[in-house]
Amino acid sequence: MSPWSLHLNICVLLLLAGVVQSEKCDEMEMGLKGAQQLDKCTSGPMTSGNLLKSLMMMNTLPGDVGRNLVKARSVRPVKEKYCKDYTQAMVNTVDNLLSPTARDSWQDLGDLERASAASQLLKSMDNTGFLMAEYLCINNSVREERNNVALEVFFVAPKKVHPVYFSFNAQDGSSDLLMLPKKEIEHHINTEGIRLVFSGYDQLADLLPLNVSSLSLKLELNASAIRPASRILSAALRPGRGDIPSQTSVGSVYLSEPVEFSLTHTVPPKDGEKPLCVYWALESGDGDQNKKGHWAMDGCSIKSTNSSHTTCHCNHLTHFAILMAPVKVELDADQTLTLTVLTWVCLIISIPCLLVSFIIFCCLQSIQSDRTTIHKNLCACLLVADLLFLITGNQTGNKVLCGLTAGLLHFLLLAAFCWMLAEGMQLYAMLVTVFESGKSRRIPMYAASYGLPAVIVMISAAVYHQGYGTDYGCWLTTERGFIWSFLGPVCVILLLNIGFLSVTFYKMCSHSPVLPQQPSRMHTLRSWTLGAFSLLCLLGLTWISGLFFISARAIVAAYVFTIFNALQGLFIFIFHCCMQKKVKKEIFRKVRRYVSSGSIFIHPSSRRTESTGLGSSSKQTLLKRFTVNKHMPTTETFNQSTAKSSSET
Repeated sequence: MSPWSLHLNICVLLLLAGVVQSEKCDEMEMGLKGAQQLDKCTSGPMTSGNLLKSLMMMNTLPGDVGRNLVKARSVRPVKEKYCKDYTQAMVNTVDNLLSPTARDSWQDLGDLERASAASQLLKSMDNTGFLMAEYLCINNSVREERNNVALEVFFVAPKKVHPVYFSFNAQDGSSDLLMLPKKEIEHHINTEGIRLVFSGYDQLADLLPLNVSSLSLKLELNASAIRPASRILSAALRPGRGDIPSQTSVGSVYLSEPVEFSLTHTVPPKDGEKPLCVYWALESGDGDQNKKGHWAMDGCSIKSTNSSHTTCHCNHLTHFAILMAPVKVELDADQTLTLTVLTWVCLIISIPCLLVSFIIFCCLQSIQSDRTTIHKNLCACLLVADLLFLITGNQTGNKVLCGLTAGLLHFLLLAAFCWMLAEGMQLYAMLVTVFESGKSRRIPMYAASYGLPAVIVMISAAVYHQGYGTDYGCWLTTERGFIWSFLGPVCVILLLNIGFLSVTFYKMCSHSPVLPQQPSRMHTLRSWTLGAFSLLCLLGLTWISGLFFISARAIVAAYVFTIFNALQGLFIFIFHCCMQKKVKKEIFRKVRRYVSSGSIFIHPSSRRTESTGLGSSSKQTLLKRFTVNKHMPTTETFNQSTAKSSSET
C-alpha cells in the first residue's frame, strides 16, 4: 500500500470516528474540519477503494453540516462564512477527485461502481450548493472555481427576479454557457424566494460508463464508437428556504419551457457522427448511497450545432452533456422511393442479361474452356443473389428468414468476387505459359471460389450471428464492424485482381519476349484482358461507392452504388458476350443453323440425328480435309494444336 493510500485510510477512519462522536465535539467545527481534512486526504494518489470511501464521506457531510447549522446559535453572517469555508473545501475535494492523479482509481472501478460513484459526486455538489444558498444574503451569489470544477450558487428574492446565466471556463480557454430564463424562475419561485445551484465538471464525462441501450439509438457502427464530446453542466433549483437536506435527494426539475445550454466540443466530430444532447439520469438502488445512473436523452433536443459547439434544449434541469454517435443515415421518403424504383428497374434489366449469358456459356460447346467455366459460375452467383434479393431481401419482419437471406447473399457475393479473381489469375497464367499443359484448373477454382466464402461466412456467423439481418434490409449490419467480414475480403480480391490484370496488360503492351509469338493468341488475350479489366473497374466502382456511402454518408454514393450494383448482369453480358468476337461468331453460326434447321443450341449427343443441311460435295470436302489434317507433318500439327488450345482457353 502506498503512503498516500495509507494516509487516506487513516483520514477516512478519523472522519468516520468524528461523525460518530460528533455529540462530544463542537458540532459546527466538526463538519468544517471533516471537509477540510477530506480535501487534504484526496490531494494525492489513491486507490479505487479510497475513492469510494471519500465519496461516501462527501455524500453524508452536507446533511450532517445542515443539521448542525440549524442547532447552532451563531448569527447568520457567521453561518454564511462557515458555509463558504465548507463549500471551498468540498470544491477542492471534487477538483482532487477529477485530477489526473485520481484517473487510474476511476478506471479500476467496474461500470456499475463508476456510475454510482459519479452519481454520488454530482449529488454531493448539488447539496453543498443548496446548503450554501440557505445562508446567502438576499440577491447574493457565491462562485468557487478550480481547474476541473466550478460551483455557483444564487438566491433570488421574489421581488427581484431576473434571468440567470452560468458559464464554465475550461483550462483550454473554451467556455460552456447555460441560461435559465426569467419566466421559468417566476414559475417555480415562492414567497420566500428561490435557490439556484449551477456546476460544471471537466474530465468527468470521460469517466462515466456508456450504456448504449439506454439511449434508444439505431447505430450505424458498433456501440464502442460512441464517445463523450463535452464537459458536464448541471443546473438545479429549490424554492424558498429552510429545506436543509438531511440526505442526498436532488432530482430532476421539470420545466414549462426548455432550458438552453451551449457546450463546446472537447473532441472534433468525425464524418458520419452526430452530436446527441444527453443528461445523466439517476437510478434508485437498494440504498440512497447506492444510486446508479446512466446517460439518457428523452426531453432533450439539438437547437443548433457546428464543428465546435452544440446548443441544446431540455425540458428539465439536471446534469447535461454531449455525446458523439455514428447514427444511421435516415433517407427521406422521396429518396427512399427513388432508390427502390431504381433497384427494381435495374434488376429487371440485369436478371435477363445474366440468364441469357449463363445459357450462352453453357450451350455454346465451341467456346468451352476454364475461362467459360468462370463466367458461368459468376453469372450463376449473381443471378441467384439478385433473385434472392428481389424475393426475400425486404423480409425484415421475419428475423430468421432475413438472417438466412443475408447469410446466403454474403456467400454468393463473396463467391462472385472469388470467380472474378480466378479470371484474373487465369489470364495471367495464359500469359506466362507458352506451352499449355492441357490440364484443367477447374477443380482448384471450384474449391477456392466456393470454399473460401463458405469458411468466411461460417466464421462470421459463429462470431456474431446477430449481424445477419437489420431493421432496414436483409444484409450485414455495420454494428461492431461486422460489414467488414464482406468488405475486407472484397477489398483484398479487388487489389489482387488489379495486380494480375495490370501485369498482364503491361506485358502484352510492352511485347515482352516471354509472350507466345502467335497473333491469334495475342489478340484473344488482349480482348479478354480488356473485357475483364473493364468489368473489374465497374464492379470495383460499385463497392467503392458503397464503402464511401457507409463512411461519408453521401447520398450521391447511394445512387451510384444502387445503379452499378443492380446492373452487373448487363455489364457481364456486354463485356463477355457482345464484345467477344468468338462468342458473337458462334451465336451467328447458331442463328444460321436455326434458319436452316429450326434449332439454335444443339447438344453434341443429338448431332447424330441432326440434319446439317450440307450437300454431298460439302461432306466429301470435310472428309478430305480431315484426311489431310490427319497426315500433316508433326511441326504443323503441333502449331495448329497450340493455336486451338489458345483459342479454347
